[in-house]
Amino acid sequence: MRSFIILISILFLFAGCNNSTEKTSDLTEGKLEYKIIYPRQLESDGSTTFLPSEMITFFKGDDVMMNIKGGFGLYHLKYISKATGDTCFTLFKLFDKKLYYPMDNKQTLFVFKELGKPRIKLFKDSLKTIAGFLCKKAVISFPKTRIRSINAYYTEEIGREKPNVNTPFEKIPGVLMEFNFFYKTLTFKVVAKKFSPVKVSGSEFNIPSGYKKTTQEEIESFITTLLQ
Repeated sequence: MRSFIILISILFLFAGCNNSTEKTSDLTEGKLEYKIIYPRQLESDGSTTFLPSEMITFFKGDDVMMNIKGGFGLYHLKYISKATGDTCFTLFKLFDKKLYYPMDNKQTLFVFKELGKPRIKLFKDSLKTIAGFLCKKAVISFPKTRIRSINAYYTEEIGREKPNVNTPFEKIPGVLMEFNFFYKTLTFKVVAKKFSPVKVSGSEFNIPSGYKKTTQEEIESFITTLLQ
């Protein structure tokens, strides 16, 4: 499903491959859980059976690890961004196949090559509380597509001052907490549901043993085939 691939790409890019060390609060370590909400049309016909229902992000200072599991554990996507160095990693697991590829901070995920540089407008007076955090609104649009604008909410109360540096969403000065994504007549939604200020092990940001280095194209091919 192309719409879901774009949705995942947006999530990955909001995580960001960066090495910013500026902080806005003491909440620089913990776990943030998100719920992925699919359109009723897809829920009713069973199309979401193998799609993930949640995403979990761990962060420790400027290290970030995003974790997404497909239905019944069929596949597993991880995104790791470490503060030391300028490289991020995408990990993909399907049954016994374990793959990863490094992505430098100037590389764009494949879906965004087609969309162009986004236009972002911030509405600092449009406020909303999500998972206990005060959030501000951002509207994101893409010049090379007919996809409708994305309404997003972000908070400056967690983590870094510039969490989206070196991504197309660098102008957004906070951690993404909610966004709507429109594809044709369908509306998808991702919203943060819980933040836990837990201690996070540094090993969470390492590539596990048994993963084989591959190309971005191979992982893209697996994801595209799996979600068609």
